Amino acid sequence: MRASVFGKVLALTAALGATVPAAPTVLADDHDGGWHHCRDLHGRDRWRCEEARRDRWRERQEKQDKKDMKAGLAAGAIGLALGAIIIGAAQEAERKREAEAYRRNDRDARCLARYRSYDPRSGTFIGRDGRRYECR
Repeated sequence: MRASVFGKVLALTAALGATVPAAPTVLADDHDGGWHHCRDLHGRDRWRCEEARRDRWRERQEKQDKKDMKAGLAAGAIGLALGAIIIGAAQEAERKREAEAYRRNDRDARCLARYRSYDPRSGTFIGRDGRRYECR
């Protein structure tokens, strides 16, 4: 009984081993940029390999720097647009306040000239009947 279970496990292991492909060695060596490969070389070949590795690293770094620069420019453009919108809205509100103050001052001058009982704080005057009326 024991030998048959061992035989079945061995057969199953052999079957699975035959169907599952082995990982390529290129992937195992490539995760570090081929550094182990360079270490196995000597002289000028090693120097060239290490130089190529540094060049690849430099290219990746420059590519990342360009991405970072583009992201920074995009963020700056968005910030500039939002700032312009906020400032424009604030200026529009200020213009409206100034126009209202100008109209109010104009109204105050007109109402003061027309009614002696005009009160600029409330914008009203006292009529002949003793009641307060808004000056328009």
